[in-house]
Amino acid sequence: MSNEINTLATEFQPFIKRSVTSAAGNLGGTTLVDATLVEANDFWNGMAVMLRTGDYAGPTSLRRVVDFDSATHTLTLDHTVGGQIAIAVQYVMFFPTIQPVQLTDPDLEADLGSFHNQFGWCKFLHYGLDRFFIGRQIENFGGYRELPITVSDYWRQVINDATGVGGMAGEIRSPANYVSTAVYSRRAWQYGHLVCHATMPDLTPIGIPNNSGLFFGFENDSIGGTGIASFYWVKLGGLEFMVCIIGSGTWAGIGDTPWNWIDVTALMPANIKTALHIWEVELTENLVGFYLDGNPVAYSTLNNGGSEFTAILGPPYSIGSCNRPIAAALPSLLELYGQGVELTANVSPYGWRLSEGSPRPPRVVRMYRWQNANRLAGTVIAAGNQMSHPIPTYGFPNKTLHFQCNQAFTVTLEALMHTDNWRIYDTFNVAANTLKSYVMEGQATLLRATISPAAFPCTVNDAEAVLA
Repeated sequence: MSNEINTLATEFQPFIKRSVTSAAGNLGGTTLVDATLVEANDFWNGMAVMLRTGDYAGPTSLRRVVDFDSATHTLTLDHTVGGQIAIAVQYVMFFPTIQPVQLTDPDLEADLGSFHNQFGWCKFLHYGLDRFFIGRQIENFGGYRELPITVSDYWRQVINDATGVGGMAGEIRSPANYVSTAVYSRRAWQYGHLVCHATMPDLTPIGIPNNSGLFFGFENDSIGGTGIASFYWVKLGGLEFMVCIIGSGTWAGIGDTPWNWIDVTALMPANIKTALHIWEVELTENLVGFYLDGNPVAYSTLNNGGSEFTAILGPPYSIGSCNRPIAAALPSLLELYGQGVELTANVSPYGWRLSEGSPRPPRVVRMYRWQNANRLAGTVIAAGNQMSHPIPTYGFPNKTLHFQCNQAFTVTLEALMHTDNWRIYDTFNVAANTLKSYVMEGQATLLRATISPAAFPCTVNDAEAVLA
């Protein structure tokens, strides 16, 4: 028997079987052969296995049995132990427990605040993933149970074998027979800023169930109902959608309020399943921002007042609202939801960057035409007027709007009510070729401007808002 404390802790569990392998398993390290295993097919499915001797012995070899073939006396494990399981290796098999073996790390226990204040490539190289992230899986062996995992067993940087260089390629994997694989940062972020390099998985094959997909953002762990702000690439009705989910509600039927979904599918480039893109989620005290390749695709106001407005879809960006408070701090979230079907996704640890942001960062918002990808500045109005796409003004005490046109014009400002009605907030006139800087003193959730020229054609030279 081993004298190593963590091995002993695992060994003193109620075993179903102690035995020795009778032949070598496969080269990949996912099968174990024992001629004394003579029970019916799948009899051992769901059991936990730990190797006691050999090259891969110890608690890190703990694996779940996902298949048993009686004819060949072979157990198939949920993932590799690291290499081929040789002949004459001692192992134990037992019922899995919810409580994992506790592995201690002095570096983790000392000064956690400074150690976890940021995650990037250099820290990954020095310390790996497991010092910064914890994970869970939901098993699908005829029941529903969540179990802890070692993150590095399921999320990895892909290294080019010829050059030793990985670049931005990575892989997160959710094995067959598991509902999902989820990874959370050990630290919760109050004003977190996540940058993620990822390619979306193909969810169109017939065998992949609806609601399968990839979450990446922030969440206060599972469906407990205390906060989520995340991209969700999901299969619904056989089609693929990209939505931004925000809120403190839970799944309908489990809690009292479902999440708020903001559909941004129409704003996605055609190559999100074939090329790496840069995704960002930004938490602030009044807004959650969702960005793709540096451009906003969605905002959600955190109005926390028990009411909300109907989401306004882009282009250029969509805007929704969250009507209930979310947790004051959220861990980062990466979850691949396969519902029993094996899925992989190209999400790079190299490109997973986490840091604390600002509670209310100042921002300059250049106005766009209403539900149009073209900016208001540079627009030529040939007749009538031109309305802007809404800008999220909620929670900013200082709001200055700048306008200039080459003709005299009138600006009508409208504020959105939570009845979904736009109400006139103010109207003012501006002379031609004169910069008007309008300071808004009141508060509004969203604001939009309509420019009505006195003469045509009229070119809008400037239209932007400074929020702080």
